[in-house]
Amino acid sequence: MAEPPLPNAEETVTLLDDLIAEWKAVDGPIDVRVDGHISHAVHVFGLVCHTYALADAVLHLRAAGHHVQSVPLIRQAMEGSAARVGDSRSQAASAT
Repeated sequence: MAEPPLPNAEETVTLLDDLIAEWKAVDGPIDVRVDGHISHAVHVFGLVCHTYALADAVLHLRAAGHHVQSVPLIRQAMEGSAARVGDSRSQAASAT
């Protein structure tokens, strides 16, 4: 089965703009369904908040023409999120 094509830079920026706009539009409490310990939900929510902040900073740097300066933030978002989601899955598995 062929992999779907990856978005180009402009498509990625558009997608991030849309996701960040949706994130900023949330006003009020967020309902979370928890299967397991509440700390897992808090952990994942914190990761999402951190990734959102990194993506928002990357877009601001890009808009200002600071493409190279945004690379460490992109790397941090990708590596940190992937590693910590794995941690969260491990915690959830050990809790059951």
